Amino acid sequence: MHGKFNQITNVERHQIKVLLDSDFSFFEIAKKLNRSASTITREIHRNTPKRGRGYGIYNPNRAQIKTDLRHTAKFKHRKLTPEIRQEIYRGIIDDWSPEQIAGRAAKEGKPMVSHETIYKLVYKDRRDGGQLFTHLRRRHRTRRKRKNLYDNRGIIQNRVFLDRRPVAANNKSRIGHFEGDTIIGKNHKGAIVTLTEMKTKYQFMFKVQERSADEVQYAIEMLLGNHFSWIKTLTVDNGKEFACHEKIASDLPIKVFFCDPYSPWQRGLNENQNGLIRQYIPKSTSFENLMTHDIDLIAARLNNRPRKTLGFETPKEALNKYRNSLALR
Repeated sequence: MHGKFNQITNVERHQIKVLLDSDFSFFEIAKKLNRSASTITREIHRNTPKRGRGYGIYNPNRAQIKTDLRHTAKFKHRKLTPEIRQEIYRGIIDDWSPEQIAGRAAKEGKPMVSHETIYKLVYKDRRDGGQLFTHLRRRHRTRRKRKNLYDNRGIIQNRVFLDRRPVAANNKSRIGHFEGDTIIGKNHKGAIVTLTEMKTKYQFMFKVQERSADEVQYAIEMLLGNHFSWIKTLTVDNGKEFACHEKIASDLPIKVFFCDPYSPWQRGLNENQNGLIRQYIPKSTSFENLMTHDIDLIAARLNNRPRKTLGFETPKEALNKYRNSLALR
């Protein structure tokens, strides 16, 4: 049996979700996870929305975020004692990130300040001529103050999140469900809108001059405008370039859904496809000389590449097969 103060882990939260979806009772879940029934009951009640978006549905990702926020708040007002300072120095010199130092201390029940305070300490040390900053993965001159704990790119109005996406999109049982993103050019000049059909991995690409909401809306409508008969959903992240999602949904017969903040794995197929695209367009590439022909050629390369997960069919072959079967119905 877990100790009294042993926190529910992220892995356990996802196990709880699976068991709940399989109609296990709280008592049965507790028995499966070797936890007390009161611990499981408290975890589920605490992290199941009582109203609004996601009402009545336990979401393990949001439960973990809420837990992380509570831990951050606990550490926020701790004093930077000599003992804590020494622990921080030891971690930084061992190439641990501030998040890893704070997180490990929380796991072991040791006193520690927040990772934001650790960053401040490191950059103060740099201003004083110290070298702690050289152990950070990202060696910025200054630490930008975080104004809130969530996405600071602006809140997009009327977003609909993944917990309301159709089952057919989640299990990829039918074509017409897409994941979307943008790839940025050198010096943030120009962008490529990428849309990946989830069942067949068919890749759509369109270059825009800037990553603005209007440009991205135009690109999506150009890419999908000729496919009214079979497109159904589009899943994107929370970037402000998707602020025109309601206009897209009104112009096309498609519903737009948003991932949870900081959850790129929720559109992992598109993330992976963008990595394949980067084989042809490395991150240092300027988009100024990329022509429509170049973009189309890259998409064609990907769509004519046999994929193991498709039984070594190509995405183009798979998409045509499913579209033809729809036409015959």
